[in-house]
Amino acid sequence: MSDPSAVARLAADHLWQSTLVAGVAVGLAWSLRKSEARFRHATWMLASLKFLVPFALLEQIGQRIATRRVFEAPSSAVVTTVMDIGKPFSGLPAATAQHAAAAGHFPWLLCIVLLWAAGAVAVVLTWLVRMARVRRLVKLAVPQHEGREVEMLRATESIVGLRRPLPLLLSKDCMEPGVFGIFRPVLLWPEGISAHLDDAQVSAIVAHEVWHVRRRDNLLALLHMCVEAAFWFHPLVWWMGARLLEERERSCDEAVLQIGNEPAQYADAILKACRFCVESPLTCVSGVSGSDLKRRMVQIMNAATIPLSRSRKMLLAGVAVAAVACPIALGLLNPSVVKADEAQQFSALKFDSVSLTPTQGDNSNTFFMLHDKEFVSKSITLKSLIATAYGVRPDRIVGGPDWINTQRFDFEARWTPTAETTSEIPPPGAPPAPAHTMSKVMFATAGPGHAPGATQIPAPAALQAMLRNFLVERVGLRVRGDSAVLPVYELVVANGGSKLTPTRDPEPSNVTHVEMKARVEDRVQDNQHSYSIINGVPQVLCDSLSRQLGHEVVDKTGLTGRYDFELSFSSAADPGQLASTLRDQYGLDLQSTQQAVKVFAVDSVEMPQN
Repeated sequence: MSDPSAVARLAADHLWQSTLVAGVAVGLAWSLRKSEARFRHATWMLASLKFLVPFALLEQIGQRIATRRVFEAPSSAVVTTVMDIGKPFSGLPAATAQHAAAAGHFPWLLCIVLLWAAGAVAVVLTWLVRMARVRRLVKLAVPQHEGREVEMLRATESIVGLRRPLPLLLSKDCMEPGVFGIFRPVLLWPEGISAHLDDAQVSAIVAHEVWHVRRRDNLLALLHMCVEAAFWFHPLVWWMGARLLEERERSCDEAVLQIGNEPAQYADAILKACRFCVESPLTCVSGVSGSDLKRRMVQIMNAATIPLSRSRKMLLAGVAVAAVACPIALGLLNPSVVKADEAQQFSALKFDSVSLTPTQGDNSNTFFMLHDKEFVSKSITLKSLIATAYGVRPDRIVGGPDWINTQRFDFEARWTPTAETTSEIPPPGAPPAPAHTMSKVMFATAGPGHAPGATQIPAPAALQAMLRNFLVERVGLRVRGDSAVLPVYELVVANGGSKLTPTRDPEPSNVTHVEMKARVEDRVQDNQHSYSIINGVPQVLCDSLSRQLGHEVVDKTGLTGRYDFELSFSSAADPGQLASTLRDQYGLDLQSTQQAVKVFAVDSVEMPQN
């Protein structure tokens, strides 16, 4: 994704979503405060892993499951609300990289990225230094194959069900007993501690370390260390790290007591270990100390937990599944899925011949021609072509490199008319065609050879499918459904009242379809734009203004008649100039507002090659 502001919005959404999940984990952990510690540890671990898995990735999986997608508003208000809550920063107005740089945002984004990278590197370097110290201790330690510690270690492994024997290394350092390693762990045992422990106490400490291996605590701790490195600036991440360490140690304490060790002996063993040894410098080296020692002693001596009922276990499992399934489901619902038969019908449609070449010479004049077997457009931007392929206005296409907005191309495509690629405009008096077969942005007139019979026009869905297939193959286009808050203009009646007069040409003779009675001419000459609309409802004027402004103009006049419009203004007209012209000539006004809309975000596109 080439738009830095879009990347920033996605990162902000991910941070917000992960924080929201962590907040839910706080509530779940509190509700499980009297249950076994392993359930609270699992809750915190899942909340930590959420920081490594963006919901956007899961949503992409849901979108890829669907066969084909079109631009539609979400079918449910609940879905819309969930999306808005889950992605509040994506709703900010999208900006291309050039616009962001022009607004001074890009240097700020670069500074933020550099600051984040510096913090992440500092955290990782600190851990590497500590890890080097532990590695040195492992290299200097002496493997032990016999002795009471080894005998008790093997007996405990049998009880716990550890399949691979855990090597025991005797260290001359005073670091506490601890397990080092992820996939091939070893038990570091300080040489001086054995003389201060009886057999029961040695057995209890060994059992504690074996349970760390059985639970793969070092691997889980390393995953959270990755979260801390990536989100070092987030205080909640470090607070969760402390909770994970606390519940990890308490989980092993509970497991040690459950296999028959006496609480008093076990508590005394931990106190002696803390008296003669120092704590491990890394959380991914599982030791016997850690967490709040006084609180642990109280918990060990008063070990009483409430077993988790089956219903609560199912509830926790459901929450974990929902955390993954919900974003995938949103990906399926946003945008809405086209019917399978329609997707199958248009999946293989292609143009017979097609060309896309850079516009040569004067590119100020845009030409557009469409009929039943040919689509020609001169001096068109790729962004406009993408918008045509997806049946939306160009302002609904966001992201992508800046050249898709500025570089102009000549596009020519031809195909053989078939039942799939054409729709029929019925003769006068026939019922209107179904709404989905008519394009709201295409105008067709019946020529002398067609009137008064039916007229053939390209089926919008078929033309758009052929365009999409072409853009994917030719320029590697990849888009996804997204949401954004964009400027919207409302056309309203000005304070002085409407100055419109009914059209004097209500029934143009060369137009056959009731939905196409408006005649629209758009002329550009010497940077002067001229619109001529004959027999048009206000919505036709709104469509013309939308193309001029690059943003949607909504009809709020409440007028239902048909009128004639003649507008002339500079090609670089701003909304203020247009609003003044409309007020003076027709008693209409443009009011600016913003609206959350669905957009297509360009993830990747390549410059067309000749």
